[in-house]
Amino acid sequence: MYVISLIIIGFIFTFVDKPELGQNTCEKGALTQLSNSPEKCVLLKNDCSVVAWDKITDPKASELDGRLLYYWGITKDQKLYYQK
Repeated sequence: MYVISLIIIGFIFTFVDKPELGQNTCEKGALTQLSNSPEKCVLLKNDCSVVAWDKITDPKASELDGRLLYYWGITKDQKLYYQK
């Protein structure tokens, strides 16, 4: 009974979680803009969230995100960013 319930739960989670391929172009564009910008504080021109759940309107709020993007090698140095 235990094994059957695990298999059923596994099937439920497998079929409910549908892949959303190709729906992250907005985030990719924002990361490309951030990576290619020579400025230390970048205004992102798109309306999607980047490395956060919500839009970041205060550059100081993106300090940890900037460190993470630098650590991952997306940016060449630590940058701040914000959106309007």
